[in-house]
Amino acid sequence: MEERENQILQMINGSQTVGVDEIAQRFDISPSTVRKQLNSMHKKGLITRTYGGAEAGWSSSEGGSIVHLEEKTRIAQMAKTYIHDGDIIAIGAGTTTTLLATMLRSAADLTVVTNSLHVASETLKNPKIETRICGGIVRVRNGAIVGPQTGDFFKNMLVDKAFISPDSVTLGFGIADLNAFVSFSQRAIISCARQVFILADHSKIGLDTYTDRIAAFEDVDYLITNREVNQRQLDELGRESTKMKVILA
Repeated sequence: MEERENQILQMINGSQTVGVDEIAQRFDISPSTVRKQLNSMHKKGLITRTYGGAEAGWSSSEGGSIVHLEEKTRIAQMAKTYIHDGDIIAIGAGTTTTLLATMLRSAADLTVVTNSLHVASETLKNPKIETRICGGIVRVRNGAIVGPQTGDFFKNMLVDKAFISPDSVTLGFGIADLNAFVSFSQRAIISCARQVFILADHSKIGLDTYTDRIAAFEDVDYLITNREVNQRQLDELGRESTKMKVILA
């Protein structure tokens, strides 16, 4: 089902819209099976369901469309394999991390701590997830909660794993974000985690911008990116960090 989901996303991203009959013919399945899968993908926020098919778009509460949706979906799916029932995890704000939250519908006995309204709105759909959300100032653009209250909240937390989606993974600088308030909140989340996962698609690797550092490479356990990442950049990352393990989705 997941492999077919990825292929359907490729079809939709390639043409922006696709019909039920086209998908049914491609995979040799019934139209009713296609409709069920498209409805499931719509609920996850991966596509926008339309009459007779689906189109590219972000249908969750975050609104708008996602750049590199297919790649971010693969990254989120890979990150999900590291989440196990009974875990206490922190999920930061971001599109890739929100995609990860949509994939936790079947999780059981999970605690999610977050500074994102969009992540919380997704995890609340599963009654078997205990959702904890920090106080602070809500950024209208992406639903991230930032500020001193956010730092105080995570200072008193201990989680098994933290999943962060930054603006850039900058060679020679580390994990970074364009907004100082967001970086402050992400640093607070990282500081309370036993293991740190960075979720960043290939467009963010080696991005050289004016940024505010979230973490150095030695503070990170795993970087999950997509297989389209430039090999030269991967080699440079390997030379800069001996601790951080790079995983390709």
